[in-house]
Amino acid sequence: MERPSVDARLHAAMRVAAVQRGEAGTLAYEHIVKAGLKAVGLGNVAKQALESGPVVTKEDMARLERALFARLGLSPRTAKQHPLGLSIRMERPSVDARLHAAMRVAAVQRGEAGTLAYEHIVKAGLKAVGLGDLADYAFAFGTVKTRDDMEKLELALLSMIGLAEEEQMAS
Repeated sequence: MERPSVDARLHAAMRVAAVQRGEAGTLAYEHIVKAGLKAVGLGNVAKQALESGPVVTKEDMARLERALFARLGLSPRTAKQHPLGLSIRMERPSVDARLHAAMRVAAVQRGEAGTLAYEHIVKAGLKAVGLGDLADYAFAFGTVKTRDDMEKLELALLSMIGLAEEEQMAS
């Protein structure tokens, strides 16, 4: 596993949250991120980002970030001190690209490094949708360095919510 933009344990918790909520992974992630931005007091950033037009190219992303920075009275130059996922895959982002822009701006507004702000937002989002125990358990699990570690964590989280047997039978 290369270095994930968010702690791998949070990715596992979000994947299991998607299963528990009965939603496609991307939709569940978007709900969690939106709830997280709102929970940390930055719902206005998410709302403004989602009200913007579609974000398809890196230029669209840069334009949206500049607009969000301007609305919040922040300098885009500050973002260079707190990068968040600068190598965003625009062809099919795992979370709506507009929410990535909102999180980048939120990181600057909070004065945190991007990855740390993103982790706070995701943890707050899991708690806001009633799944904070998954995040807490995931962080108590230990380090996730390999795909095997990730599979073990996901299975443990699925067991925690009573879905491990169903998932094993499906695979």
